[in-house]
Parts: sequence; C-alpha cells; structure tokens
Amino acid sequence: DIGLGGSTARNPLNFINQNDIESMTILKDASSTAIYGSRGANGVIIITTKKSKSKDAKLEYGNSFTFSSLASNLEMMSADEFVKNGGTDNKSRSYDWKDAVLQNGTSSSHDVAFSKSSETSSTRLSFGSSVNKGIVKNTGFDKYTFAVSNSNEFLDGILKVDAKFNYAGIKDKATLITSNTGYIGNVIGSALYWNPSTPIYKADGSYNVISDTYINPVQLLNSYNDYTNTNKVVSNVKSTVKINSHLNYQFLVGIETSNSNRKSELLPTIQIQGVAQATAPGATTPKYGTATISPNSRFNKTFEHTLNYNNSFSDNFVFDAVAGYSYYDYRGSGSFSSGRGYDAAQVNLIDNIEGGLQNEFRSASDRYRYEVQSYFLRANATLYKKFLVTATIRRDGSSKLGENSKYGNFPALGLGYKVIEGQSGLLNSLKIRGTYG
Repeated sequence: DIGLGGSTARNPLNFINQNDIESMTILKDASSTAIYGSRGANGVIIITTKKSKSKDAKLEYGNSFTFSSLASNLEMMSADEFVKNGGTDNKSRSYDWKDAVLQNGTSSSHDVAFSKSSETSSTRLSFGSSVNKGIVKNTGFDKYTFAVSNSNEFLDGILKVDAKFNYAGIKDKATLITSNTGYIGNVIGSALYWNPSTPIYKADGSYNVISDTYINPVQLLNSYNDYTNTNKVVSNVKSTVKINSHLNYQFLVGIETSNSNRKSELLPTIQIQGVAQATAPGATTPKYGTATISPNSRFNKTFEHTLNYNNSFSDNFVFDAVAGYSYYDYRGSGSFSSGRGYDAAQVNLIDNIEGGLQNEFRSASDRYRYEVQSYFLRANATLYKKFLVTATIRRDGSSKLGENSKYGNFPALGLGYKVIEGQSGLLNSLKIRGTYG
C-alpha cells in the first residue's frame, strides 16, 4: 500500500533568509552545550543575523539563479538487457523511466536590504524571495521572508533595547518520495522497477497499466498532489541594563508562532488493488482515491532573566560569569480530515473530502501544551593567560515528566591549556581542551 500519512521533516533553517545570516557557531562538546540543558543534548547551532554597521543609509540588492542535477545516477538495463535477465516480453522499444519523473532543478532568489545606524541606534530591514523547482517533477519549495532588527541606547548607554522580527511564508510542494510510501508507492521506486520496454501511454492516450503490482510512475506522479502552506513569525525584545562597569542585567521576551495547512490527494485514476482502495458496506466493487487536510498551529513564548559579570582582576586572572532563569511555554493544536473511495471521474478531492465513501471519512483534533523552567550558572576563568577553566550547571524542569521527576541537573566542567598562541610561522595557535558533562 502507499503510505500517505507523513512527509519528511522540514529543516527549521528553511524559515531563515540565508542572506540575513552573518555567522553560525556549532557547539557540540559537553561543556559548551551544558548551559542549554536537556535541549542541548544533540548539540547547539547559534545563528547570528546581520545588523546595520553603516552610519550612512545603505540599500543592497542581490539575486542568484542556479541549476541542479543528480550528482550520480543509476545505470539501468536497456529493454534487451531486461529481457535477457528474466524480464517480461520485450515490447520492441526501450524507455528510460528516470527521465519521465526527473528533471534539472532550478532555483532563483532575490534579496533587498536597507540599513542605517548612528551612535546610539541601528536599523536593518530585509526582504527575500526564493523559488525552487525540484529535481523530481511536480515538486518545489517557495519562500518569502521579511526581517527587521532595531537597536537603541538610552540614558547615556545605561539602557539598551534590541528588537527583532522575522516572518517567513513557505509553500512546499511534495510528491511520493518519502521512505514510508513503500517501493510501489514511491515515484522513483516505481520508475526503477518498471519494464523499460513498456511505453508510458496506450494507443488511446490512457496510462499503461500492466499489472496490479507495479504502478505507472508517470501516472502516479500526475495523480498525486501534496501542498503545505506555512506562515511563521519569530520575534523577540531584549533589554540590557548596565548596573556598573562589571555587571549588567538582561531581560528577554521571545515569541514564535506558526500556522500550517497540508493538503494531499491521490486521485481515483490510480486503480490498483490495495492502493487507496475502499468498498462501501454491502458492495463488491471497490472505489479508489484518498484525500487529507491537516491544519496545525503552534505558539511558544520564552522569558529569560540573566545577570552577566566580567572582570580582569589582573593580567593573570580574568573572570566572567552568567546566572539566569528561563521559562518556556509551548502550545499547539491540530486537526485532520480524510476521505477514501471516490468516483473515478472525481477531481480536486481536497475541496470535496466528504465526497468519498461515508464509511471511510475520518476526522480528529488535538491540543497540547508543555512548559520548561530552568535555572543556570556558568563561570569562565583564565589564569596566567594559559589555563582555561569553565564550570556550568543547569537545572531543567519539564511539565512532560512525572510529579517526582520533573527536574534534572546538567553539570559540566571544561579545562584547557594554550600551548601556542599568537606566534608566526606554520603553527600559530594550539590549544588542548577537555570537557565532561
């Protein structure tokens, strides 16, 4: 059977305009990730977005257009080779089914950014669009983004307020190439298994269907539609109060919200036993086709309070520390409606889900919420410009866990030694570091 219930996981980085990224830092050792507690178990990626650096108003435009193709391809048997190796009767011609379902991918992007700054403020706005056509036919990924960042200082630098807003609108068009479709329901799998001597269409123009085991890959490609539209907003405001030359306090409020709606359908023109097949009670003739609509919404908010301290007590002792409290609240809801068993002539099943067999109509909804509360402390010390010490402790509490085991502690220790630093020659820097956490 064809599995239609899921799709490949989407990369959260898809919601960021790559031209807004200034740098990316990957944290993966026990000490550097410990400050993030349980959610840093698999490593942490820190993304720093661009800010205005020019005092003069600056307008930038960039665009790109790229082609993509398979780096390597399977060498398939010709029709003659297929027959010699035990295939079915030769239909007198040879077809490359991969070419029927694959194409050269293309991608075009456009970006506009405006920035301006002064001694006490900076502002940057950016717009981006990206239109991508996949290597597999009938697939694509379109993205539109808007971002604004603003920073202002008040009271002679005692108070600093940073605000960021990011919006992304995405349209994702997929087809049956995920791992849960089975080789029969996978467009590429169907193409690879098909008799290379069999034409795509019959003489009357209809799709060639030669058995109830294998599906005509072009028919499968053109009979399946899968769209996911997503709108996502990420925004935060951070206030920093300078208490003295060594100590400051920060308060951050972050909000993230997203709404998505996935619509998929397999038209009843795919009439192969066991594939999206349904029979009405008391009937003997099966009907085919399936459609699903699944909207989802998510909302989370973050509150963080932190104290940062740094001081150079002497040339031989430099110390900094951060202590804080964090609260994370995640809420989500979703629903789905699905139908199965439609008349052969029906099209656009997505807008007529109830048009299938009544005994095959399904619907459900759910709502969920969880919270994470955390306390953390990290201290760094540099001794004699050579020895490095980092100590971290974080305590996480999750509403997902049982009453007597809601909290967990995540300590870590890192030790390092600078063997070589700032020297000329082939090797100008060498540091030995070990961590445990």
